[in-house]
Amino acid sequence: MLFARDGDGFVVSGCQETARVTEKTARFLFAAPLDTAPEAHTGVVKKEFRVADHFACRP
Repeated sequence: MLFARDGDGFVVSGCQETARVTEKTARFLFAAPLDTAPEAHTGVVKKEFRVADHFACRP
């Protein structure tokens, strides 16, 4: 998955219905912390969220 800024918005490529982000990526994308518990995925702590809850998207 690739996140890129586009002016005041973001472009996300290669996305599914849910996404997992590290704390660093979450701070880059969101003004407030995600309201989900962090979990280890392949040894890396990430938070999972439903993409449509935060972005206008077409899966």
